[in-house]
Amino acid sequence: PAGRQRLVSTNMPDMEMWTFGGQPAENGSQGFNFGAPGERRSDRGTLWKPISETGAEGVTVNATGDFRQHAMLLEGEDLPWVAASGLRGITSLAVTAPAGTYTVKLYFAEPEKAGVGERVFDVSLQGKPVLRDLDVRLAAGGRNLALSRQFENVAVENSLELSFVAKKGEPVLCGLELIPKQP
Repeated sequence: PAGRQRLVSTNMPDMEMWTFGGQPAENGSQGFNFGAPGERRSDRGTLWKPISETGAEGVTVNATGDFRQHAMLLEGEDLPWVAASGLRGITSLAVTAPAGTYTVKLYFAEPEKAGVGERVFDVSLQGKPVLRDLDVRLAAGGRNLALSRQFENVAVENSLELSFVAKKGEPVLCGLELIPKQP
Protein backbone atom coordinates (compact mmCIF):
# COMPACT_ATOMS: atom_id res chain seq x y z
CA PRO A 1 0.00 0.00 0.00
CA ALA A 2 1.02 3.61 -0.54
CA GLY A 3 3.02 5.26 2.23
CA ARG A 4 4.24 1.99 3.70
CA GLN A 5 8.01 1.56 4.08
CA ARG A 6 9.96 -1.63 4.02
CA LEU A 7 13.08 -2.13 6.18
CA VAL A 8 16.01 -3.76 4.49
CA SER A 9 19.09 -5.08 6.27
CA THR A 10 22.38 -4.77 4.40
CA ASN A 11 25.69 -6.41 5.28
CA MET A 12 28.34 -3.67 5.39
CA PRO A 13 31.65 -5.27 6.43
CA ASP A 14 33.58 -2.00 6.02
CA MET A 15 31.53 -0.14 8.61
CA GLU A 16 33.44 1.44 11.48
CA MET A 17 33.88 -1.20 14.22
CA TRP A 18 35.56 0.68 17.09
CA THR A 19 35.39 -0.55 20.69
CA PHE A 20 37.13 -0.10 24.05
CA GLY A 21 38.56 -2.62 26.51
CA GLY A 22 39.67 -5.41 24.18
CA GLN A 23 42.13 -8.10 25.17
CA PRO A 24 45.69 -8.08 23.75
CA ALA A 25 46.55 -10.43 20.90
CA GLU A 26 47.47 -13.99 21.89
CA ASN A 27 50.61 -13.82 19.74
CA GLY A 28 51.89 -10.73 21.60
CA SER A 29 51.40 -8.35 18.66
CA GLN A 30 50.66 -4.73 19.47
CA GLY A 31 49.01 -2.19 17.20
CA PHE A 32 49.00 1.58 17.68
CA ASN A 33 46.43 3.46 15.58
CA PHE A 34 47.23 7.16 15.80
CA GLY A 35 44.25 9.50 16.03
CA ALA A 36 41.74 6.61 15.92
CA PRO A 37 38.36 6.94 17.67
CA GLY A 38 38.74 3.68 19.62
CA GLU A 39 40.20 0.17 19.67
CA ARG A 40 39.79 -2.27 16.82
CA ARG A 41 40.99 -5.84 16.22
CA SER A 42 42.50 -6.88 12.89
CA ASP A 43 41.76 -10.21 11.20
CA ARG A 44 45.25 -11.32 12.35
CA GLY A 45 44.16 -10.83 15.97
CA THR A 46 46.15 -7.69 16.73
CA LEU A 47 44.35 -5.28 19.04
CA TRP A 48 44.89 -1.74 17.72
CA LYS A 49 44.94 0.91 20.46
CA PRO A 50 44.06 4.54 19.76
CA ILE A 51 46.92 6.98 20.46
CA SER A 52 46.58 10.77 20.26
CA GLU A 53 49.28 13.32 19.47
CA THR A 54 49.93 13.57 23.22
CA GLY A 55 50.83 9.87 23.48
CA ALA A 56 49.65 7.36 26.10
CA GLU A 57 51.08 5.12 28.79
CA GLY A 58 54.22 3.55 27.34
CA VAL A 59 54.01 5.67 24.16
CA THR A 60 55.81 9.02 23.81
CA VAL A 61 54.93 11.10 20.76
CA ASN A 62 56.19 14.42 19.43
CA ALA A 63 53.72 15.65 16.79
CA THR A 64 51.85 18.85 15.97
CA GLY A 65 48.40 17.28 15.64
CA ASP A 66 46.28 14.43 14.36
CA PHE A 67 43.73 13.79 11.61
CA ARG A 68 40.78 11.47 11.20
CA GLN A 69 38.38 10.56 8.44
CA HIS A 70 35.90 7.76 7.90
CA ALA A 71 37.60 4.43 7.21
CA MET A 72 35.35 3.76 4.22
CA LEU A 73 37.15 6.57 2.39
CA LEU A 74 40.44 4.66 2.41
CA GLU A 75 41.59 1.95 0.04
CA GLY A 76 44.88 0.29 -0.64
CA GLU A 77 47.29 -2.03 1.02
CA ASP A 78 47.01 -3.93 4.29
CA LEU A 79 44.46 -2.56 6.83
CA PRO A 80 43.24 0.63 5.13
CA TRP A 81 41.15 1.50 8.21
CA VAL A 82 44.40 2.04 10.15
CA ALA A 83 45.35 4.72 7.60
CA ALA A 84 42.07 6.61 8.10
CA SER A 85 43.62 8.50 11.01
CA GLY A 86 47.10 9.53 12.01
CA LEU A 87 49.58 12.05 13.27
CA ARG A 88 50.84 15.05 11.34
CA GLY A 89 54.07 16.87 12.02
CA ILE A 90 55.53 13.86 13.81
CA THR A 91 59.21 14.11 14.68
CA SER A 92 59.66 11.20 17.10
CA LEU A 93 57.91 8.23 18.64
CA ALA A 94 59.02 5.84 21.39
CA VAL A 95 57.09 2.73 22.46
CA THR A 96 58.01 0.72 25.54
CA ALA A 97 58.16 -2.95 24.55
CA PRO A 98 59.54 -6.17 26.02
CA ALA A 99 63.08 -7.01 24.93
CA GLY A 100 63.13 -9.16 21.83
CA THR A 101 63.16 -9.22 18.05
CA TYR A 102 60.19 -7.82 16.15
CA THR A 103 58.73 -7.28 12.74
CA VAL A 104 57.75 -3.62 12.61
CA LYS A 105 55.05 -2.39 10.23
CA LEU A 106 54.46 1.29 9.62
CA TYR A 107 51.20 2.53 8.07
CA PHE A 108 50.79 5.76 6.12
CA ALA A 109 48.30 7.66 3.95
CA GLU A 110 48.19 11.13 2.43
CA PRO A 111 45.27 12.72 4.32
CA GLU A 112 45.20 16.07 2.53
CA LYS A 113 45.41 17.33 -1.01
CA ALA A 114 49.21 17.43 -1.00
CA GLY A 115 50.48 16.61 -4.46
CA VAL A 116 53.45 14.47 -5.38
CA GLY A 117 56.59 16.02 -3.90
CA GLU A 118 54.73 18.26 -1.42
CA ARG A 119 55.17 15.93 1.61
CA VAL A 120 58.55 14.20 1.68
CA PHE A 121 60.34 12.87 4.76
CA ASP A 122 62.87 10.37 6.10
CA VAL A 123 62.18 7.72 8.75
CA SER A 124 64.73 6.15 11.10
CA LEU A 125 64.08 3.06 13.20
CA GLN A 126 66.25 2.37 16.27
CA GLY A 127 68.58 5.15 15.05
CA LYS A 128 69.07 3.67 11.57
CA PRO A 129 67.59 5.18 8.40
CA VAL A 130 64.95 2.85 6.93
CA LEU A 131 62.98 5.12 4.58
CA ARG A 132 64.58 7.96 2.65
CA ASP A 133 62.62 10.62 0.79
CA LEU A 134 59.27 8.95 1.45
CA ASP A 135 56.55 10.64 -0.56
CA VAL A 136 53.41 8.86 0.65
CA ARG A 137 51.21 10.12 -2.18
CA LEU A 138 53.68 8.94 -4.80
CA ALA A 139 54.41 5.58 -3.12
CA ALA A 140 50.73 4.79 -2.47
CA GLY A 141 49.57 6.00 -5.88
CA GLY A 142 47.25 8.77 -4.66
CA ARG A 143 45.40 10.40 -1.79
CA ASN A 144 43.46 8.24 0.71
CA LEU A 145 45.35 5.12 -0.31
CA ALA A 146 46.88 3.11 2.53
CA LEU A 147 50.56 2.32 2.36
CA SER A 148 52.52 0.01 4.66
CA ARG A 149 56.23 -0.68 5.01
CA GLN A 150 57.58 -3.67 6.91
CA PHE A 151 60.95 -4.13 8.62
CA GLU A 152 62.12 -7.55 9.81
CA ASN A 153 64.37 -8.55 12.73
CA VAL A 154 64.28 -5.26 14.62
CA ALA A 155 66.04 -5.65 17.99
CA VAL A 156 64.37 -3.97 20.96
CA GLU A 157 65.93 -3.74 24.41
CA ASN A 158 63.52 -1.44 26.27
CA SER A 159 61.77 0.60 23.62
CA LEU A 160 61.20 0.95 19.93
CA GLU A 161 62.23 4.36 18.67
CA LEU A 162 61.29 6.11 15.45
CA SER A 163 62.37 9.52 14.20
CA PHE A 164 61.06 11.52 11.26
CA VAL A 165 62.84 14.32 9.40
CA ALA A 166 60.81 16.58 7.12
CA LYS A 167 62.30 17.36 3.72
CA LYS A 168 59.15 19.15 2.54
CA GLY A 169 55.81 19.47 4.33
CA GLU A 170 55.00 17.65 7.56
CA PRO A 171 55.68 13.92 8.11
CA VAL A 172 52.62 11.74 8.77
CA LEU A 173 52.20 8.36 10.47
CA CYS A 174 48.94 6.43 10.76
CA GLY A 175 49.86 3.22 12.52
CA LEU A 176 52.60 1.08 14.02
CA GLU A 177 52.40 -2.67 14.48
CA LEU A 178 54.91 -4.65 16.56
CA ILE A 179 54.91 -8.38 15.85
CA PRO A 180 57.24 -10.41 18.08
CA LYS A 181 59.42 -12.97 16.36
CA GLN A 182 58.25 -16.39 17.48
CA PRO A 183 61.01 -18.81 18.64
